[in-house]
Amino acid sequence: MVIEPVPVAVRIWYGNYLLFAGRFQESLPQFRLATEQYPLNGLVRYWLGTALVRAGRDEEGFAELKKAVETMPHFALDHAMAVGHFSQGRVGQALAAAENAQTTAPPQDKVHIGLLAGLLKISGGNSERMAALLGLLDGRVYGTPIAFAIFHIICGELDQAAAWVVKSAEERYPGTLYFINGSPLGDALRASPRWPALAKMMNLPEAE
Repeated sequence: MVIEPVPVAVRIWYGNYLLFAGRFQESLPQFRLATEQYPLNGLVRYWLGTALVRAGRDEEGFAELKKAVETMPHFALDHAMAVGHFSQGRVGQALAAAENAQTTAPPQDKVHIGLLAGLLKISGGNSERMAALLGLLDGRVYGTPIAFAIFHIICGELDQAAAWVVKSAEERYPGTLYFINGSPLGDALRASPRWPALAKMMNLPEAE
């Protein structure tokens, strides 16, 4: 038996670094090796699926995410599925996955609230429920600005989304960088006139 010289946790953290930096292709070998070492770990497979989607290999990415959900159901996996479906224009499927994420997410995690509220709005769903979900968010609470950013991105309101990203970056929330580079939701912002200022603020290259 050949022992992997690099601990799987190191591979995942390095893969995350590459993913968050927008270096999607470079992150893939790290996540593949981690998945080979722990094939039944759904969260390891989640990172591989996410990186594949960001690298433009959607079918492979969705296949890995589905395997991850089957192996180890987790709210983060449902969130990734919802974002992936939304980025492909499958709003109904995105809404179903977002409902699952919201049902199982811990109370302190507000990101899924913004995702579900946005999908409810663009799908013409229950407006009262959407308002109730948004009422659970307080932009002064650490980690919440990015939830508002996600809501406005889904609704196509880029100026409002950019303003919330600024607040999220100012509070040094780690998920800000994932939202910008690791999630398909950040694509619209990077293609908008607001991107140069955001990139400068976060020390990121203006062009990918």
